Amino acid sequence: MTIKTKVIISCIALLVAFTTGRYSVNTPTVKTEEEQTVEAQKDVETKKVTTITKDPKGNDVTVITEDTTIKANTDTKTQIEQTVTPPKKNTLNISALAGLGLSNSFQPVYGLSITKSVIGPVTAGIYGMNNGVLGISIGLNF
Repeated sequence: MTIKTKVIISCIALLVAFTTGRYSVNTPTVKTEEEQTVEAQKDVETKKVTTITKDPKGNDVTVITEDTTIKANTDTKTQIEQTVTPPKKNTLNISALAGLGLSNSFQPVYGLSITKSVIGPVTAGIYGMNNGVLGISIGLNF
């Protein structure tokens, strides 16, 4: 093998190793939202005190006293909501293929392709055409 071929194979192996490691871990996405509600409530309490006294002349004197007390109550409520999005599942992809045979006077060629995600973004599959061609496919999802 030439040095150029060895460098190309090494670069491809490094790229496949990186993409396999990067995309092979399926972690769910967690989104957290926090909402705080503050409720304030005022309690007003009024007391009336009626005092009846007699003045020096013997007459009744009525004195009404009002005492108002205001109490403020605050209540804080915290609500935390988490949304978990599960990771993508591996899917099976079935495709219809169509084309023109350039060597056979533009005769239509059609077939079927089936691919599945193998590791992370790497896919592998098979295909078949009506003219007897069978093959395998390897791809990357971005």
